Amino acid sequence: EKAPHLTLFSTKMMVLYKSVALLLLLLSLFSSSASVEMELVTDNLPSIDELLAELKLQELAEKFYAAGFTETRYILRMKDMDLRIMAMEWGVDKDAILRVRNAIQNYKVEREVVKEVDDPLLALRNSLTYGKIVINRSTSAIEYYSAHFSAPSPRGNLPISMAPDGFACRSGTESMSGRILVASRGNCSFLDKATNASSVNASAFVLINNSTELFQIAAGYATGADAAVLGVPDNLPTFLVKSTALLSLKRAALAGVSAAIIPLRCPSGDTSCSAVLPEEKIDLEIDSGVIQIEGAPKEFEFLTGTWSGILPEGALKIVAAEPLDACSELHNAEQLSGAFVLASRGKCGFGDKAIRIGDSGGAGMIMIDMPGAALLRIGATNDQMNAIGIPGMMVTSKSGAELVKEAKQGGRVHLVSQPGKAAKWLELGMTEWPEDLAPFEIMIGQLKKRNEDGKERLAWLEGLQRERQISPSNEL
Repeated sequence: EKAPHLTLFSTKMMVLYKSVALLLLLLSLFSSSASVEMELVTDNLPSIDELLAELKLQELAEKFYAAGFTETRYILRMKDMDLRIMAMEWGVDKDAILRVRNAIQNYKVEREVVKEVDDPLLALRNSLTYGKIVINRSTSAIEYYSAHFSAPSPRGNLPISMAPDGFACRSGTESMSGRILVASRGNCSFLDKATNASSVNASAFVLINNSTELFQIAAGYATGADAAVLGVPDNLPTFLVKSTALLSLKRAALAGVSAAIIPLRCPSGDTSCSAVLPEEKIDLEIDSGVIQIEGAPKEFEFLTGTWSGILPEGALKIVAAEPLDACSELHNAEQLSGAFVLASRGKCGFGDKAIRIGDSGGAGMIMIDMPGAALLRIGATNDQMNAIGIPGMMVTSKSGAELVKEAKQGGRVHLVSQPGKAAKWLELGMTEWPEDLAPFEIMIGQLKKRNEDGKERLAWLEGLQRERQISPSNEL
């Protein structure tokens, strides 16, 4: 037999074990109940009239409505004491009120609230109001401001469609789901445009301003009312862009080229803006690349124009403009259709040349720079940007001379985008060179090392070096 003190010890241990197990069970129940939030399902509740008719208490309908109980879900949330007080105030039998409450209880259903954990980066991204529309293969991105009431911009690339009437003043019949709908400002209210865009399920709505001004459109713009009063769709991502974006968006729509709407974060005091989400940290525009000769191991660096032109795909013929400066009527306009057109720099503006070449059917302009100049991106005036529909590129004088030879031989070229070269050329062009030869040579050597990936940049540096070494001030 077991000793009495062992039996007593075993009994105490068993009691302690059960107590600890019970405590752990209670803690787990408390923990789980505290972490699970429930919500009332009101989808299948009967109306007040239906419920009172079921209980044969139709005479109470007026009292419920007068007290503001227009839906049965409001009654379901009231406590018994509140119902008893209400019965006393109404001068009706409290049991009748409680019958109503008990009847509703039969319809009561609760479900667990599923809470999604917010991604802080996504929340930050969706709070940004400034950004750029990045058209695939475009030489420049389009700035935008989102409307005050805009839903977050869609993620990923979407095709572009222009409003059938140009202004979205009529509701279309074709679904715009999964597409960016574009319309110009004017001819009807902004509310009409947004409502029509929403009615065809547009995934985003881009409004082109009638000036180069950018601002956040308010719901009551020009009316003074707010979004709730006007009924502006609150689930429609809506953006305003400058007037200069019209031609680029039209070209993209016609070419079937897609675009991404990327919000950008611009830190206070910093001139640089960047995307927040890792997948949206892409090159916003194609600022540079190389021209490759079809069937020959030759390529030439180019920098693009700052207007938004879409670089063509595939190999195209190259033709030299006649006259080469493209500042007057082109004598060989019939040869330029679908071609990359070579033009020399000077005598008139870049924009004038690009418009003239585009009007003649050219697919793109290749500008030949002055001898000895460091490449820079070419620009145009706002008025010209409204009329230029083709991309422009700048090449060095030496590269241009070789391309003119290829053009005379009926050569064809294609473009390969390689963003990032513009900054390297800009560094060369903006460098302040030391007057003394020794520090000059040190700087040249450093820049050569940083530009080993570009033969044109190296050639430019070597040319500058030769000029300095043979200049009279450096001769013995």
